[in-house]
Parts: sequence; structure tokens; C-alpha cells
Amino acid sequence: MVNGHESWYSDFVKMQQKQKLGKIAGIISLNSKGVGFIPHPNGKEDIRIEPNKIHTALNRDEVEVVVVGKARGQNLGEVTQILIKSFIRTFSS
Repeated sequence: MVNGHESWYSDFVKMQQKQKLGKIAGIISLNSKGVGFIPHPNGKEDIRIEPNKIHTALNRDEVEVVVVGKARGQNLGEVTQILIKSFIRTFSS
């Protein structure tokens, strides 16, 4: 394989393996109450992440999440790793 394609393919394979282990990668969205959500890769309902399970992740970070259970028909998750930190500019006067 060509080097550029090899890197992309190995990243793809790693993501597939993580999903088989119950780990899901996605961009987290936080609401005003501090509850996080990432889209389920199968297009099902979003995975809900309670504030005490977000750890140090911030809105729009790319995170790795493991599904830890269900409540009221929703998948519940916990952030296991922050893959890419989002960059948010703040301005002060």
C-alpha cells in the first residue's frame, strides 16, 4: 500500500476494532446542564453521558466512549479517552 493509504486504513481498522469492543468514537456535544451526547454509529439514539462520566472532555472534543448501560431506553456511556481536543477561542476585554 501507499503510505498515505496505509495510515488511513490502519486508523479505520483500529476504529472498527474499538467498536467491536464496545468503544465508540465521536464528537461530544454538551447541553447547558453538562450532559454530553455523541451520535450512535448505527444511527440509533444518541449515547447519553452524565456529567460525572465526562471527566475532562469539553464541548466538540472528539472522544472515545464505552457504553455502560441503559436507562429509560437510552444508552448510557462514559468517556474513556479524549482523542482530539477542540479549539475554542475566547476573547476577553
